[in-house]
Order: sequence, then structure tokens, then C-alpha cells
Amino acid sequence: MNKFLNILVVIALCFGIIPGSLSDNVDQPALDNTGQPVPNSGGQLTSDNTGQSASDNASQPTSNNAGQPGSDNAGQSEIKIGTILGLTGENAAYGIKMRKGLDLALEHANSAPPESPKFRLLVEDSQWKPQVGVNAYRKLHDVDGVRHFVAICGSKIALAVAGASRQDDIVIIDAISGAPKLTLDAGSKYFRVYASDAMAGKHNLSWALEEGAMTFGIVYVEDDWGSSYKDALLETLRTHKMKATVVPVKLGTRDFKTEVEKLLRVQPDALFVVLYANLAVPMVKELRTLGFDGLIYGGDNLSSADFSAGGSEITEGVRLSLPAEPNSQEFKSFASAYEAKYKEAPDSFALKSYDAFMLMVHAIRATDGKPESIIEYLRTIKYSGASGELSFDAQGDLRDQEYSRLVYCTGRLIPYCRSDQG
Repeated sequence: MNKFLNILVVIALCFGIIPGSLSDNVDQPALDNTGQPVPNSGGQLTSDNTGQSASDNASQPTSNNAGQPGSDNAGQSEIKIGTILGLTGENAAYGIKMRKGLDLALEHANSAPPESPKFRLLVEDSQWKPQVGVNAYRKLHDVDGVRHFVAICGSKIALAVAGASRQDDIVIIDAISGAPKLTLDAGSKYFRVYASDAMAGKHNLSWALEEGAMTFGIVYVEDDWGSSYKDALLETLRTHKMKATVVPVKLGTRDFKTEVEKLLRVQPDALFVVLYANLAVPMVKELRTLGFDGLIYGGDNLSSADFSAGGSEITEGVRLSLPAEPNSQEFKSFASAYEAKYKEAPDSFALKSYDAFMLMVHAIRATDGKPESIIEYLRTIKYSGASGELSFDAQGDLRDQEYSRLVYCTGRLIPYCRSDQG
């Protein structure tokens, strides 16, 4: 009987009836030369230890138990770090830049001595849709066993993922999500290396006041990011005993004539634009066409190539408060490596994503790698990142952020200089 069973097993193995081990590295296409993932019929986008993009089409956990629930760093050959980026859709430019920063960080992390833990980046595309982002999180956590997450692209996706992960044993270090709502709603497992937009809003208001603005307008997109940014701006205005004309914009809006007419009726001295770049371009174009002559202020949302591609007739004179470029060796080394790899200068999306990944790597190596240990560690450290010193308050927010004032001039962002100062 035993001999008969052995014969059956041999036959089954020969004809593939009994599956072998699954490999994470099958059928893996690379990024193209723009940083965009090459389309494929697989599922998850992954990066191997060289930073090359790949498609992980296995729908089951890998045979490597690194990063699985209950494990720590001991004996791991590879630690998984998950990211959820908006790589497709109207705002894909943000996610593509973030991916470049993450891939560079992966290369640097895995260039450590052989005895150091190695890392694997698993990438999912949220398509800028919160439910798709939650599904991506569940895939990474429940199927792939990921417990360390970095760089969730976009505040509305971060809020959805933070809500879905409350009962899970994980830690998140986010990169560019600025919604003030995250301060209270993201929970104790969530940290971000990007300052709350409430801080940027205060900086922009101070700037507008210095330029003599007395009346204000806010145009904002009706989602979690836009609404909470708008609320923070209104709260800051109230502290100065000032008000603003507030105009909401729905996602997907194409005709902005009604919204612009509302603003033109009051002709605010300063207009705060809290819109994604794909909405800001037609909105500002309509403002210019219908004769708006006030000053326009924005932040990282208007620093992307999608906004500058609108042309200088749209961008000219638009003012941006952006995280200041550090004058540190860490930043210089990052910028040099980034430019060598991608033949372009890094922006804040790539920079902050790089720092989020490298901080997670640092925390994993400094602890036993368990999420609870990393969370405790992050509450106490001051980390010298490429974007500056990173330390967190009790809500996981960045304690401080220096800003630079930039203005669009003939299609380029340049340092702001008051006209009365030459």
C-alpha cells in the first residue's frame, strides 16, 4: 500500500498536480524611463532588492515569512514594507514621484552590510479611490503579511486606510498626506513626516497679510483633504478676527464659471486654492479669463508638473509655501543620488517618501521590528532625515516644519522676493 501511494505522489509531482512553492519574483516588468509602472495583467507591483519594479501576481502569502504577523527581525532574510500609491488616475503625477523616492530609498537601505536585514517594497495602486486603497491595504496585510507601511498617497486614502487598520498590529509612516483631520482621526499607529496643512495654511495667511491683503477667498475640493484644510484656514482667520468667502468644488468638475463668478462678486485680495492640480488648472484659467486680479496662494498641491504644464498664463504669480530645502549633507547626498538615477531634480513628494522609508528602516533596525516597539521608538527620537530633523508629537504629527516662499515666474518656481526689496 505504501509503495502504491509513493508511486501516486511521484506521478502527481511530475504532472504538476501538487503545486510547488510560490515565488514573489515571477513575471516582473520594470518601471519605464518616466517612472510609470509598465502595464501588466498581474496584481501587485513590487520592488526587489535592487529597486526594480515588478508585478507580484501571486494571490497567496509568499513562502518567505519575513514581515508575517508575530515575527520580529530575528532570522529574517527579507522584511516587507508596503506602500499604497496613486499611480493611475488624474493625479498620478504625485504617486509616480513618490515611487521614485521610495525605490531610491530601497536601494540605499539594501546597500547596508550583509548582516543587516534586507527589505522588500510591495506597492499597490489606490487609483486615488479610498475604497480601492482600503482593498489594497487588506491585500498587503491579510495576504502578504505586511506590518510596516510607508507613504500612503493622498490624505483621503490615508484616512480610509487608517480607519481600516485600527484593529491590526501595524505601523504607518506616511509621506505627503497633509489633511489636518489626520491629526485626530488617524490613530496611534500613524505618523507622518509631512507637516499638517494647518501649519502651511498659517504660513500662507501670514504671507498674505504681509502683502496687504484685507479680504480673503478659499476655493476647495470637497473631500477629506480639501474640507479639513479649508476648516483649518477658517480657524486661523478667526484668530485674526477675519472671514473668507468659501467656494466648494466637486471632484470631477469641468466647468468652473459658477464658482469663479461667486469669487468675482467679492474680488478677494487673496485667494487660497485648495484643489488638486488637475482641478486648479481650469479653475485658475477661468479666474484669469474673467478678470480676477487678486493674489493666489497654494502649497504642494500646486507644485506638481500637472499644474506648471498649464502654462505661464495660468501659473504666473501664483505663490506657494513649500517645505524648505534643507542645507544639510543628508539632503545633498539624497539630491545627488536622485539626480544621478532619474536625471531630474527631486521634489518634495520624492523627498518625503524617501525619508518615510528610511525612517522606517532605521526604526526596524533600532528595535526588534515589532510595530508596538517601533511606535514607542518613534515617539522619542529625533531623526536627521534628508528633509530635515524629524520628531513627532503625541498625535504622530511632525513637530515643526520650515517653509520657503516660492512664486511662479515665466513658468518656473523661484524664491519669492518682495518688489519693494528689489
